[in-house]
Amino acid sequence: RRCNRGSTVLCERPYVRLLVADRYFRCHYCLAHAPLVLIPCPTCSSTLYCSNTCRNRAYDEYHAMECAILACLRIQFTTLEHLAVRLTCRVINMFAGQLDQLEPYVRSLLASFTPSSHSTPYGRDAQESPSKQYARIYHLATNRRQITRAALTENGLRAVSLAKLLVEQNKLPAGLLPIIAELTVRHMHIAAANVLPLHRSDADLAVESQNCRSSTRYALVLLTTGSMLNHASTD
Repeated sequence: RRCNRGSTVLCERPYVRLLVADRYFRCHYCLAHAPLVLIPCPTCSSTLYCSNTCRNRAYDEYHAMECAILACLRIQFTTLEHLAVRLTCRVINMFAGQLDQLEPYVRSLLASFTPSSHSTPYGRDAQESPSKQYARIYHLATNRRQITRAALTENGLRAVSLAKLLVEQNKLPAGLLPIIAELTVRHMHIAAANVLPLHRSDADLAVESQNCRSSTRYALVLLTTGSMLNHASTD
C-alpha cells in the first residue's frame, strides 16, 4: 500500500511507559500534557494523572506494587531499571491470587513462541489475553550475547536488589524471589534493546518533536510491534 509522507502507518499503545521529564505537567500513565488538572496518587503523591481512569489503570497494572519503593527507584536506580520493575509488576499482577502459577507460566513461554505473534500491534485485539500480550514482550531481543560478563553480573545483582524490594515491601512469598529476579534482569535487557524515547519541543512542552537539537526526551515506552521496527531497519 502506497503511503504519503507524514501518513500514519502504525498506531500502538505502549505495554509499559515511564515519564522521565515534565512530571508536573504530564499524566504519568497516558503521558498526555495536562498541566493544572493532574491528580496525585493518594498514597505517595509522587505520581500524577489526568483522570481517575488513568490513575486506576496505573494502580492496577503496576503502581500498587511500585508505590512503596518509588522514591528508592528514582534515587538509586536508572530509568531503564525503573521501567523494568514496572514490567515485572505487570507480570506479577497477572497472577494475583494464584502466584504459584507465575513460574510455570514463565517456563512455558519459550515453548509457545511464534515469530508471527508480533505482526499485530498490541491494542488492536482488545480480546487478547494478558498472557499473550506479555508473551510478545518477553520474546523481544535482549542482546545478551553483546553484554560483557562483568555487566551481566552487575545487572544480575541489581535485579536481585530490585526483586528483594518488591518482595519485602509488598509482602510477597519469599519463594518468589528467584523468579522475580530472573524476570527483572530479563526486562532490564529487553528495555535496553527495545525502549523507544519520546521527545517534545523545547519551545512548546505540549508539542511532540523528534528534532533532537531543539527537543527534550520526556518519556520511555516499550512496544511490541513498534519496538521491532528499529531491528528491521536496513538503513
